[in-house]
Amino acid sequence: MNRILARRVGALLVAGVLTGCATDGPEVRTQRAPGADFATYRTFAVTGQAQQSERERQILESWISEALQEAGLEPADDPDLLVRYLAFARDEISVDEVPREELVRLRSGYVTWNEYETQVRTVTEGTLLFDVIDTATDRLVWEGRVDQAIDRGARLANRRRIRAAVEALFADFPRR
Repeated sequence: MNRILARRVGALLVAGVLTGCATDGPEVRTQRAPGADFATYRTFAVTGQAQQSERERQILESWISEALQEAGLEPADDPDLLVRYLAFARDEISVDEVPREELVRLRSGYVTWNEYETQVRTVTEGTLLFDVIDTATDRLVWEGRVDQAIDRGARLANRRRIRAAVEALFADFPRR
């Protein structure tokens, strides 16, 4: 019986640690300029810089265009809105205190012993920055930022994460 209890507690602890290490969704922040009337905007153009290859940049720009078209805007050479983006990744140090729980047997029974273990690791954080500019007034009317942990070696998984990040960001974009 005691071994079964210890195994169950151990399994719960492993599940808790794995859940804590799971990649969270993207962190999204947006801001709309006060008084900006998005009902008057009909067209857009996208320009930007990315650390990725030309192919990756084209894919990113197509996702941005799709999101803007879903918001009711159309691409144009002489746009109402200019969408400028910057995409980059950087390594950061992450320090976490992870609880470690042990079941200790005493003469009177079992007691739980709690300790914390410090884990230091390098995490690659991907960031997308967006400025949406009214071309008639040269005024910033909307800006957004999305941050998400990425894996430099997992290109396909990162594409999914980046697409989800673009969708999450533009979910807050004003609709026509």
